[in-house]
Amino acid sequence: MEEQDMYFDTVCIKYLNDLWKLDKKIVLVASPLLFFEKDENRILRPLHKAMRRGKSSSDWNKAYQAVKHNRIKELKNGNIKHLIHALAALFVLNLYLRKKVLYLAKDPAGLSIDWGLGSKIFSVKMHPCSKGISKDYHKNEDYDDCLYISQPTEKTQAIAIEIISELNNTISKANQETVRILNQKIFDGQMNINDLNVEMLKSISDDTRNKYLQSYCQNHNKDLFNAISNSEYEAVLNTQQY
Repeated sequence: MEEQDMYFDTVCIKYLNDLWKLDKKIVLVASPLLFFEKDENRILRPLHKAMRRGKSSSDWNKAYQAVKHNRIKELKNGNIKHLIHALAALFVLNLYLRKKVLYLAKDPAGLSIDWGLGSKIFSVKMHPCSKGISKDYHKNEDYDDCLYISQPTEKTQAIAIEIISELNNTISKANQETVRILNQKIFDGQMNINDLNVEMLKSISDDTRNKYLQSYCQNHNKDLFNAISNSEYEAVLNTQQY
C-alpha cells in the first residue's frame, strides 16, 4: 500500500481493531465535574465504528472530518459531546501505546488501583482472573469490554503449572493402577470379564483414585496451600491473549 493511501481510520485503526477489538473497549466518564445521567454519555465505546469512513463512521470522527473540511459551516459539530468521545478514543490508544503493567500483589480484582490510570476524566474496566491455581483463564461476558485484565504473575503461573502437572500425574497413576487391579482380578479368577459393569468399574476406580489423592494431599497439602495463599497477580492490557 502506498504511503499516501495510509489513512488513520480505515487502515491504522482498523488494523489495531482487528488485533484487539478496540471497538468494544469501554471508557467510563469518571470525573465528578462531569455529571451525566444517561448511560450513553457516561459509558463510552469511543472507537466503535472509528475505523469506518463517511456516514457509517463514529459521531466524533464524522464531526472531526466535517470541521476539518469546512470550519465555518460545520463549527457547530465541534461540541462537548464529540470532544469527550474523541478524547476517550485518544485515551484508549495512548494506554495501548504505553503498555503499562500494574502489579496487583494478592488482589486479582485490582481493588487498590486507580483505574483512571493518570486521567482525571476517564476510567477503564478491568477483567479479574480467578483466584487460586489454574492453567485456564475464565472469561466473563464483559471480557471484550475491558481494557485491562488481571492474570497470575509468571512466577505464580509456573508454580501452578508444576503443581497441577504433579496432580495430573497422580491421577494418571491411579488410572493405571485401576487397570492393573482389574487385570489381576480377572487373571486370578476373582472376576469374569462378562460380569464387568459400569458400577463395578466405578467402584474400583473411585477407591484407587481416593487412595492416590489421599497420598498426594498428605505429601503436597502444604505446597497447595502455599501456592494458593501466596499467589500474586498483575494487570496487563487486554490484547485478546485469552
